[in-house]
Amino acid sequence: MNTRQTHFNPYFNRKSMESLTIDPWAEYGLTCMIAYNNYKIDKMPQVVGEIVSGNATSTYNPNRYISMHVFNMGDRVVRQTFDYYSSNSYKIKKCVFKVCLNTLKDTIGYRSRVGIFDDHNDKIAFPDPGVGVMNTGGAGLFFQMENSIMSIGVRYGVNNNGNELIIKQNEWNVNKLQKESHFHFRRWDKVQSFEISYNTIGLIEWCIFIDGVRVVLHRYSKVNHDLHIIHRFDLPLRYEIEKIANIPGSAEMRQFEESVSIEQDCTVAAAGSSSTSSSGGCCSNGFCKQLSNFSNKIYTINTSEEYIPLFSVKLKLEFNRNPIIEYEVDGVSTSDCTCFQVAFVKNPTFIGTQPTWIDTPYTIQYNDTAERIDQSNMDIIKEFYVLPKQPFPRSGLQGRPISISADIAGTPDTFTVVARKVDAHGKVTSYFNFRWLEES
Repeated sequence: MNTRQTHFNPYFNRKSMESLTIDPWAEYGLTCMIAYNNYKIDKMPQVVGEIVSGNATSTYNPNRYISMHVFNMGDRVVRQTFDYYSSNSYKIKKCVFKVCLNTLKDTIGYRSRVGIFDDHNDKIAFPDPGVGVMNTGGAGLFFQMENSIMSIGVRYGVNNNGNELIIKQNEWNVNKLQKESHFHFRRWDKVQSFEISYNTIGLIEWCIFIDGVRVVLHRYSKVNHDLHIIHRFDLPLRYEIEKIANIPGSAEMRQFEESVSIEQDCTVAAAGSSSTSSSGGCCSNGFCKQLSNFSNKIYTINTSEEYIPLFSVKLKLEFNRNPIIEYEVDGVSTSDCTCFQVAFVKNPTFIGTQPTWIDTPYTIQYNDTAERIDQSNMDIIKEFYVLPKQPFPRSGLQGRPISISADIAGTPDTFTVVARKVDAHGKVTSYFNFRWLEES
């Protein structure tokens, strides 16, 4: 078995940023990247979680889309990304969805939605950190098709059901897509490309692409001032369809692909804000983040027959909407002649001694007491070899490994570093470091 001596030494680094007033509708520039999914193989279960209720179905179609079917009243399908995409600066974030909201010409009895939003009725409720009240409800922005009426929506509030502002097509303030419009009404039972653009000061545009032209449908310039709603700018991409009436027949929603801009290594702060730092810090999403660390964790590895868990991390339950996207594991082997193998495993099954989760001042917990895991069905995220007297291969914070997050219901995923010797002789001693970025 493995013996352990551990040290926990978190530290902070911040990067100076000047306060700037910038155009809130400015272009992205070089500080953004695009996270893009097109469904070539499967339903991407590592990226998107699902809730399927009643007799509803969700299947992958070889024509490269996800088919979501509802048949009976109460049937419901929700597909939501595990990642909650941050928008912490004045820069505009654009989310584009290629989707057929409903393949029916007459959608009476059905409701479909697509956008960047969530619903805490689908998650575990928890006290809001620093507030002490239950953080329920939901937040975000979406398009909606209900009973053949096209609308755009804003979800907000902290009560159990949340609050929603629904604005119907004939009330849009820019382009209603009616006959007198330059762009004629398009049938909603066809595939459309929708866009939602927004930022932290409450500037929002709902758009549609028609014949390659971006058409603004509705604009809200001060939604935060009016509704006090977008209290959280970490939001997932979400698709949902539900049968809301007891009528014959079925309906289908088709999810093709989407993209979302990710602010990365942004070098400006929101107007009126500033931060001070020492050199060598990290900055992301427009605000400084703190670089936190479990350092100099020492392990002796004696087994070569199976992977032994060294330490595990997971989000605290109250942060199930704030995934850790940027992190790394590194270290160095102190052994003279034996190399060993390291792997990063998601949601392992622990055998025997179960983890005792240790609290930290941050958004994650850790454990280093579990002794064994089930080797038969491991979900290995990354695997590599470490040579004698050599450092680990660096997987930098900008590499965007799979996020340390929660499933769609809000249950935190567990990520475990495991190791084993390559040969049966001797033993291996190694130092490990685990670093991650989180909101300051």
